[in-house]
Amino acid sequence: KLAKRLTSAKKHRLGFLPEEEIKWFINPKVGSTFLTRELAQYDSFVIPGQHRVCDWSPMRKDWFSFAFVRHPVQRFLSCWQSKMFSDRYHIFDVSSQEANAMKSLDAFIDFVEAKSLLTCDPHLSLQSANMPVSELSFIGRLESFSADLKRLNSLTGLEINESLPSPNKTEKPTITQEQIAKIQRLYVADMNQFNYS
Repeated sequence: KLAKRLTSAKKHRLGFLPEEEIKWFINPKVGSTFLTRELAQYDSFVIPGQHRVCDWSPMRKDWFSFAFVRHPVQRFLSCWQSKMFSDRYHIFDVSSQEANAMKSLDAFIDFVEAKSLLTCDPHLSLQSANMPVSELSFIGRLESFSADLKRLNSLTGLEINESLPSPNKTEKPTITQEQIAKIQRLYVADMNQFNYS
């Protein structure tokens, strides 16, 4: 029912706690699996369309809204590792042969460079395209996940587990300064928006 009532042209991935009047802008590769599990403890929690894209509702501007962000380079590497080195590459509509080729980081960077980072899959898009940044009540960071969850709990009255380490940690791959610079250039809007260096 919620998904049908959402009428804005701008699309975001959302989770709602209607009884608490809270909305969560889901930013993939930034603790979303952990937060989904934690928020599912609340009876009112719903993700319209079960993680499918749904419209953001301007009718709920008065609700508390939050999101989490992550350093663009680390988010990019996490996405590459979790999708190209597993059977989850299909979300990018590529063949197994193409995914195998993109086990090369340079090939994956080239693949993403050809995308519109405003409209592509939210795992690859700019984080600032996954949320209405200027209208959020709270933006936390994966780099300070526990401390920011504690602050979120304080602001909302939620009881999200604060003691768990940040999820989706992956081992750091070998990466050159040139590759880092390419990724930073791709996501320069997020680097600037969220004050990452």
